[in-house]
Amino acid sequence: MQYAISPSTIGPRRTVYREAELQLTRVAEAATRLRSWALVSGERIVGLPFVRIKTDLLCEVHLPVDGLVPPHPQTGVSADIGRESLAVSLRVVRFDEIRAVIRELASEIAVDCGIAGPVEYHPSTGEFTYGTLLWPVHRLSPALTPAVAIPARRVLEVAS
Repeated sequence: MQYAISPSTIGPRRTVYREAELQLTRVAEAATRLRSWALVSGERIVGLPFVRIKTDLLCEVHLPVDGLVPPHPQTGVSADIGRESLAVSLRVVRFDEIRAVIRELASEIAVDCGIAGPVEYHPSTGEFTYGTLLWPVHRLSPALTPAVAIPARRVLEVAS
């Protein structure tokens, strides 16, 4: 398979999140519960929910919010504040391909860029069917930097 990886950033943000199984139905349920919590608590939602992959089986579903209302532990909702970081991105990944794509690319990205945290999946729509994978990294590979004579996008050949 061929993957086009490009440099990116993960912006600073405040989120509320719930843990869930890394299954489309469980992720959608967690996102619905987070939206409900925000509505009931008076918190303002400022973006689409996204998934932070913890393991092959577990993830956190995050909902970007203003961060004015702290969640109570008994709700199952937790708060998180993320700082801006460098990242590499891979666009148009189907939800059901997440695990396979991470397995195929994680070691190469780790060697080239140094992985700085869990991979995130940012859906293109609220249904989570497809979206962008973001790997937080310590540095951008020279092959990804526009200042070098190599194009800003890099295509990785990965055996299928």
